[in-house]
Amino acid sequence: MTQKFTKEEVKEALFDVPGNKAPGPDGFSGFFYQDNWDLVGEDLFEAVTSYLETGLYPNATKLAIYSSNMPDDHLRKLVQIYGFTSMSLPFTFLGVPIGAKKILGKDCEVLAEKMIGRIKTWSTRNRSFAGRVVLINSVLMAIHAYWCQVVILPKKVVNTIETICRNYLWNGKAIYQGLGAISWESICQPKSVGGIGFKNVAAWNRVHMGKDQLKETSGGALMQQKYTVSQGYSLLKPAGTKLHWPKQMPTDCEDLAELENYSYFSLQSH
Repeated sequence: MTQKFTKEEVKEALFDVPGNKAPGPDGFSGFFYQDNWDLVGEDLFEAVTSYLETGLYPNATKLAIYSSNMPDDHLRKLVQIYGFTSMSLPFTFLGVPIGAKKILGKDCEVLAEKMIGRIKTWSTRNRSFAGRVVLINSVLMAIHAYWCQVVILPKKVVNTIETICRNYLWNGKAIYQGLGAISWESICQPKSVGGIGFKNVAAWNRVHMGKDQLKETSGGALMQQKYTVSQGYSLLKPAGTKLHWPKQMPTDCEDLAELENYSYFSLQSH
C-alpha cells in the first residue's frame, strides 16, 4: 500500500484504457497518449505519480482493520506494519451496517423510523392521492435505495417498507388497518400497463445485488451493451397484461368508509 508506483505500472494502466473513450479536459483521447508514449511518457508518469503520492497515503488515525476468521498472528502483523487499529465486526459505513453475517431485521429498523418520521411531517396537510404517489416515489422509495445496493434486505424489512408505503398511499398515514383498494402487486406494475410504477422492493434489491449474474442469465442480451439496473429489473419483473382501474373506485380515497366498500377490488385485466 505504501510502495511507489513505477513507470511500467502507469504505462500498463494507460494502455488498458480504450483509446476511443471521451477525451479529457485537454481535448486528447487515450489514443494520443498511447501513440505518443515515447514523447509524453515521462511527463505523464511524473504528473500521475505526483498526484498519487501527495495526500493519498493511508492515514493510520482514520483507518481500521476489520477481519473475519483471520488468525490472530496474521492480524497482529498487519497492525504492526501499517499502524492501523484492529476493530471487530459489525461496523457502520454511510449508515449501513456491514458485517460478516447476514444482516438482521433489527439492523434495518432505522429505515422504517425514517419513513414514519417523514410521513408524520406530511400528515399535517391533506394531500391528494396523486400527491401521495409523488411523495412515495420521490422520497419514501429513495430512503432505502442505497441499502439495496449494498446489502440483501431481509424479507421482514421489505414487507415493512411496502406496508408503510401502502398505508400512506391509501390513508395518508404510516399505520392503517384496512385493505387497499388495489393489490400492491398491481400497483407496482409499469404505468404503460395501468400500474402506478412503484418499484418492487425485493426485486429492485436483487437486481442491484446480482448485476453480474443477471448478465449471464440474460442469454447474452446484456453482454454486448452497457448494463443498467432498469434493464435487469425489466428482466426480473416483466410487465403484465394491460390493466384498468375499476370505474367505480373513488378518485381521492380520503373517505375511509367509502374506501372500505372497494377494498375487495384488484386491477382487472382486459
